Amino acid sequence: MGNYHAQVYEAYLVEEEQAKFAGLRSAELQYMASSMLRVYEEEILVLQKRIREIKSIYNSGASINELLPNELLMQIFREVNPRAKPVDALRLTHVCRSWRLLLHGDRIFWTDFLDPYEEIVGRGGKDLPTVRMAFERSAPVPGLRFTLTGAFLPSLRSISTRHVSRISTLALDCTAARSWDMHAFFDLQFPHLEDLSVWLMCKEARVPANPSLPAPSLRRLRTNCVTFALRWIKPSLHEVTIGQRWKGWNNKDDISSAPCCTLRETDHLWSALRATCVSLKELRLHRCISGAATRPRDPPLDLPSLENLVIIAKGPHTVCALLQCMKLPATAKVTLVSRHRYYEVGSPVHGAGVPCIRDIGAVSIHIKPHSQNSGDLVYRYLVEGHKQVSDQGFDVPLKLYSYVHGSPREISMDISRFFQSAMSVFLPHMISRLTLCCTDPFPPDVNKGWLWLFQQFPYILHLDINIPSSADVFVALAEEGVLPQLRYLTLHTDTDSTAVADETMVSVLAERASRGLRLQDFKFVRRAYSEEESRAVMPMPEIAWLLVLRLETIIPRFSFHVEWGPRGHSGIKGSQSLQSSAQQARSLFLTLLASSS
Repeated sequence: MGNYHAQVYEAYLVEEEQAKFAGLRSAELQYMASSMLRVYEEEILVLQKRIREIKSIYNSGASINELLPNELLMQIFREVNPRAKPVDALRLTHVCRSWRLLLHGDRIFWTDFLDPYEEIVGRGGKDLPTVRMAFERSAPVPGLRFTLTGAFLPSLRSISTRHVSRISTLALDCTAARSWDMHAFFDLQFPHLEDLSVWLMCKEARVPANPSLPAPSLRRLRTNCVTFALRWIKPSLHEVTIGQRWKGWNNKDDISSAPCCTLRETDHLWSALRATCVSLKELRLHRCISGAATRPRDPPLDLPSLENLVIIAKGPHTVCALLQCMKLPATAKVTLVSRHRYYEVGSPVHGAGVPCIRDIGAVSIHIKPHSQNSGDLVYRYLVEGHKQVSDQGFDVPLKLYSYVHGSPREISMDISRFFQSAMSVFLPHMISRLTLCCTDPFPPDVNKGWLWLFQQFPYILHLDINIPSSADVFVALAEEGVLPQLRYLTLHTDTDSTAVADETMVSVLAERASRGLRLQDFKFVRRAYSEEESRAVMPMPEIAWLLVLRLETIIPRFSFHVEWGPRGHSGIKGSQSLQSSAQQARSLFLTLLASSS
């Protein structure tokens, strides 16, 4: 039998090796073969290592490693962006030994790896080896940012405490069924944690009784759960965000929105916030206030350090009730957002104002539709209250947003109702400057809305209106007792260029001047789509001459401009103008007359 095997392998074995098998029985034959295999396998391992060494030497001789210094190579590697594509970042370590050693020694590379923009690093136990390596190779860099799901919490406990304690920003997603158990989170200690985002399902989440946050240095808390947020608010907090349906954190769209409980007893919120009122700088309530929430009881909530307040709610009544029960510093900025119809962005009671927002003297209104692929429109309404902080500058302490979705037929612009609601949070005797911009035409016969606005805010000194047609504005201005303080008027229109419109404008301004309501400065701008269209918009030479003469008698300073360029864009491709100077007017008249002949 031994001779038989020797003959089989005769072509592959040298004579010395064949001689070792000669005359051996089966058991002896196998023992000898096993011994020789071990020797050869060890030699193969050595050869493989030598081959890898030689390949590594070959790769290290690549021109890119010779021409570029390590600092520049690391800058290139960081452009691969481990925060955006962790898998691609790991592949860099398998190109060559030089790159592997370089990457393994760069702490910032692994620090970025732990907090990707579009992915969660710690999703389950299978991610533990990679996460542990990233923690170890990023040491001792402090202030780590880490994203994980609740399913990874048990694995996080197995990582050294000295690494976990370096986390300063933690984003935890516990919305999936396998992430509902949060006991492991409260067993961990985060002595340097300053920023915490927790997404969970209140009814399904499994937590200890009366859980307390294991983060004594917490400064920023974001969560979708009202119940836990009220328990976790502590004096060290500077920012609190409670969002019922808020997508992700840090712009991570892959973390789905999670509906949660709403706040129906606002006294609970007031009680929780009183403990943080000394240092709280930012408070955001994203649709977590129930429409049936009770009005907080007195005394008002005093937040002396608050800088930003954002409330997103369905109806204005709850929002106004909250604002009327708050005491904010004069420097605080307030943003209110509603997804209901545009006429619900403000309070239903006109002239009440917002007690916690003072010294607002200017208002700007922007209405702009956006088309969608479905053919529906999304109307975006923005109302801003401005407070003058210097001779030339204004601050914006109040913003009102509203978004309306639907087809053009479903969305009808009730300008009167919009003005009555949107302007209700401002005190009439305080507003001296009003700016309004709308890119879509208003429905016909809306002069009643303008008339209501002008009558309710009689102290407007500066009026700046940018709308497709100005006819209804001048109809309202012609009424008795409208805007007696108005001195500065700026009007932007599209193609409202008829002689009748010009005559109406001049007649109304002349009538107001005869009643002692004379403007000091009037700027009239018409916008055309192209230079050819602008020639049609510009008055004829003889009309321009008469227009200049008539306006000179009633307004000390005026200008008429025609701008052309795409509508809805701020960029201007060109312009023509008429100025109030008589000499300039005569010169322009002769120029236009010569060009027309």
